[in-house]
Amino acid sequence: MRLLPAVLIATATGGIAISYEIVWLRTFGFAMESRADSFGLLLGAYLGGLAIGAYVAGHYCRRLAADKAMGQTGIMTLLGGVLLTANIAAFLVVPAMAACAELCHDFRNMDLAMVAVATTLIGLILPLTAHAALAPDHRAGPGFSFIYAGNIVGSVLGGLVTGFWLFDVFALPQIAFLLAMGGMFVGTLVLAAGRSSPIRLILPVAGMIAAGLLLAHGTPALYADVYGQLHYGGDFRSRGPPPTVIETNSGVVAVSRGGNLYDGGAYEGRFNVSPLPGKDSNRITRAYLPAAFHPNPKDILFVGLGSGSWVQVLAHDPDVETITVVEINPGFVDVVRRQPIVASLLKNPKVKIVVDDGRRYLRATDQRFDLIVQNTIVYWRAHATNLLSAEYFALTKARLRPGGRLYVNTTRSSVVHKTLLSVFPHALRYQKMFIVGNEPIAINRARFEAKLRLWKIDGNPVVPDALQYRNLFEFLINPTWTGSPTWETRTAIARRTRDITTLTDDNMATEFRWTKAYPKSRSKAPEK
Repeated sequence: MRLLPAVLIATATGGIAISYEIVWLRTFGFAMESRADSFGLLLGAYLGGLAIGAYVAGHYCRRLAADKAMGQTGIMTLLGGVLLTANIAAFLVVPAMAACAELCHDFRNMDLAMVAVATTLIGLILPLTAHAALAPDHRAGPGFSFIYAGNIVGSVLGGLVTGFWLFDVFALPQIAFLLAMGGMFVGTLVLAAGRSSPIRLILPVAGMIAAGLLLAHGTPALYADVYGQLHYGGDFRSRGPPPTVIETNSGVVAVSRGGNLYDGGAYEGRFNVSPLPGKDSNRITRAYLPAAFHPNPKDILFVGLGSGSWVQVLAHDPDVETITVVEINPGFVDVVRRQPIVASLLKNPKVKIVVDDGRRYLRATDQRFDLIVQNTIVYWRAHATNLLSAEYFALTKARLRPGGRLYVNTTRSSVVHKTLLSVFPHALRYQKMFIVGNEPIAINRARFEAKLRLWKIDGNPVVPDALQYRNLFEFLINPTWTGSPTWETRTAIARRTRDITTLTDDNMATEFRWTKAYPKSRSKAPEK
């Protein structure tokens, strides 16, 4: 084989291999609820498999060099066979992950083992390609550098195309089909190149056509329910696949049959705007609380759209004039559009939705806000530091007007509690929510009650029955909530967190150092 075809093979296989890695990371991360260690674990399995494959290929290439009867045709046939086998193995990793999540107790180790097996086969390709193209002479070094450079270029292009474009255009089954067909095409070309007569070309070409038809028929069935299987595991048969799955290059958003919203496999919320007892399935009472601690929140910045329930509530606060929502994943906008309870917020003139990273937006804007609300990322998820570190909170502090407040969901992390105290002089905790600012914080129940009497969402009163006010106010005076005080002062918070680490961009404490912050099992919110 000449050098140029070898470079092209290395380029194509590099792009396909890195694209498979992106697909595996997305599905493995979804199964792991976007834990911070998901990427490192999968990358370790991926690179470990490549290393094993390259090591095995080195021994095999020495045996091929000693086997004079093998010939160029035999080497090309072997390379083509390895290409096709590796492609089939890579294609089957995701369905195998899904089946394992449903059947295996320790699914994580099995998933990583399957990735390692597939990449071991992939690791054979580059050495075999170089062996087929290069003679053992003084030109071997420069020749291999071209082949390796082609592999790097292909990997870069594959990562860009798959990571930034394909997932915005196609769903997971379609991407898997395209990758499988691409791998089969390269393998068939290599097999065909080793044939000495046109008649012998018929078999690999016919095989590729048959395999393509089989893939077109089988891929939808193999990949149809993978997100449901990865998410629910052994409970999948009873719960069934999520009816709504939206994929973008920013991640996977899913809505279960019970109405739970998930982002990257982690619970995100529910669709509800009613704070009334018996209807408040998502503790939406917290979204109404700003009326009690801020006298006049005219301009609000909301980081993370989520289910849209909080934004829908605040957009109908009589005093609110504008809400700027910054959401990194446009899939949430599509989800909100499909839910009648919150869909109207997309047409509300008060609401402006910006698709961007919240931290980047805060750095770029010079606008100041009366209230910044952040009901976002669980503290142990990957990249949580980006929205919970001391540096980030200092940035939000600089974007508050005099008397402004930051209202943030800490998801019970004492590290985040300590971090907020290190940035803001005044703080008050309500359940998992922290109210912080540069001025003292006071709860005005009279103002809260008066505003609730005026609050309407899409023309419907929030509290239609005057007798329900007393029940609604119980959440403000209830002394306990899941075993911990409902309200906590700054003094009490400081005493409780005095020996705890402050979260910074450098230590990423909640993601890596504080391992007890991770869930011990794939706990799912109950379906209702």
